[in-house]
Amino acid sequence: MSSGDNGFSWMTLCLFIGIGCFLTACESDIFHEEPLQAGAEYDFLIDSLQIELRELGIDRERELRLLDTLRPVLFSDVEEFAVESWYVDQKINWLPDFDTTYVVYLCSELLFQQYLKAGDSSSAARIKLNMGWIHFLDTDYVASIETQEEVLELTDSPYMVAWAVNNIGAALCQSNQMGVAKGYFEQVLAMPSVASMPGVRANSLMNMAIVNAMGGNSSSALSMIDQAKKVVADTGLELIENSIDLNLSFVLLNMGRFDEAIVVLEAMPGFSDDLRNRDNIFLNANLAAAWLSKGDCRLAEKYIERAWELSEALDLDFGRRVCWSIRAKLYEALGRFDDALHASRENFVLEDDQEGAKTAREIASLSAKLKLQEKDAEIEQASRRLLESEERSQSQRQQIVSYSLFLFAALVLAFLLTYFKNKALVTAQQKSRAEAKLQLLQTQMSPHFLFNALGGIQNYILKSEKAVAYSYLGQFGSMLRNLAESTDQVEAELNEEIEFIKNYLELEKLRFREEFNYSIVVNEALSREQRYIPSMVIQPIVENAMIHGLAGLERKGLLLINISPYRDGIRCKVTDNGRGRVAAAEISKQTGQKKKHLSISSLNTQSRLECLRKIGYENAHLHIEDLYENGQASGTEVTIYLPFMNIEN
Repeated sequence: MSSGDNGFSWMTLCLFIGIGCFLTACESDIFHEEPLQAGAEYDFLIDSLQIELRELGIDRERELRLLDTLRPVLFSDVEEFAVESWYVDQKINWLPDFDTTYVVYLCSELLFQQYLKAGDSSSAARIKLNMGWIHFLDTDYVASIETQEEVLELTDSPYMVAWAVNNIGAALCQSNQMGVAKGYFEQVLAMPSVASMPGVRANSLMNMAIVNAMGGNSSSALSMIDQAKKVVADTGLELIENSIDLNLSFVLLNMGRFDEAIVVLEAMPGFSDDLRNRDNIFLNANLAAAWLSKGDCRLAEKYIERAWELSEALDLDFGRRVCWSIRAKLYEALGRFDDALHASRENFVLEDDQEGAKTAREIASLSAKLKLQEKDAEIEQASRRLLESEERSQSQRQQIVSYSLFLFAALVLAFLLTYFKNKALVTAQQKSRAEAKLQLLQTQMSPHFLFNALGGIQNYILKSEKAVAYSYLGQFGSMLRNLAESTDQVEAELNEEIEFIKNYLELEKLRFREEFNYSIVVNEALSREQRYIPSMVIQPIVENAMIHGLAGLERKGLLLINISPYRDGIRCKVTDNGRGRVAAAEISKQTGQKKKHLSISSLNTQSRLECLRKIGYENAHLHIEDLYENGQASGTEVTIYLPFMNIEN
């Protein structure tokens, strides 16, 4: 997690502009003034996580119990694969306590923030290391890479650095970025300290073998598998040994040496037992693939059904996908083309579900709200039945019942008044927190944007391009006035916000010397309306596309912005033809840059949208899509849905 952006003094900035020498002083005087103390910021993040847990029905007592469950798992040694064993193999045991995997993410992040606040960066880094592997197991490879890179920013421990670099390579492999992944594995193997770390050394050798096998260099792949087996021999790292054997069988299958692959698989411990774990799923799946390649459909069906049973028992969608994929080929070989089509569709549905896994959070939140509503309905219904019962017996005990009803009504009224008063108070507090956070997040974006603009002016002055610098400074001053006027406003008129973005892009074209073109298309119906939207939400997305997508491209960059009506608000699509998110993250890592810009733009925007939802704008959300052409990254499309703000409220 980022510890927060540095603050910005408006008075200091105006003084620097007035005397004309701010370019040499802005770094020391502007970016070292913080609006919040570190501890206060951690408290704010911790409070936000706890509020979200409460909204999902997790009270304080249950929260502490879940944290106690997670702590030993997240502090375990990576090479023991305790996280994978707990998260996948023991899912049936922990899922009833956590309700959803999203609660696991929330509690893990809460533990991380608590240790970070206490100044224990080593423990915080170990938690992040294991959190990154959880993202990997959930096939969220972008999140896995980002989390492992946070580990590298938190610690210089050789053990954790080696594992984090290896895990980044593994995620890149799964994203079909084999060439980039190979560089990470080579980096691990070149570390002097790795010679005394058999677990991570064997893992990197094994992963390098897969990269070579996929690249057609099978002899090198087999050599590296052999080296990996020797590294972990007699170390007791049985899980890594099993993983090496599984990958050896994959390499042999890839080479068409099916009989040898079967011998390796049948010698593994999982072949003769019924242990329910992730490795046994892929052991049986690889056996099915081997026998299918040999033409023995009967044995292929036997082993794929065993793999399916294990996937069902562990509730592992990734295992189900592998099974459906092999079933499709099996049914095709048997001439059962309808079944083959059905299997292919099921595989596609599971893949689509995994891509949309973020909706699990919304479903969990909605379920919690529905449960609360059902509980309130039960209380109301019980009260109604009791009143009806008392009324039917009124003729027999009129006076007693009259007093009883009066007392009962008074108690119910007192209860309802207290209940609704407390409920309104809690709602008001949550809304107040959300609105305060909106303003805080907006103030974080202003200095961040201004820093880049000031850098551009400084660059022209240093190059003695005074005319360009003067023009840049004039446009910058106009934008600065707009920012100063809207500092305490969470909303802005739509037309003014569009004009602000146009001015920003003109500044960027000047700074990047026309290295890109842009186009802004606004639906005609919107241009006629005087409506308000959340301010400074679209600009960070545009800036992120510029800095991480288009800057430094060898080809001409293109940025398209399309704004159209959507429900009671707008839909804004920001599309660039840049390098894509995975490549941007790789460049950031190789150049040694910190990820502050990326984390601010992404996390700040997500946090602001979450705050908008909490104060009633439920249609505020964000969607990011990586664009590909012929299998190569060709840009990114970010779609953001923003509501029209109700100024009176």
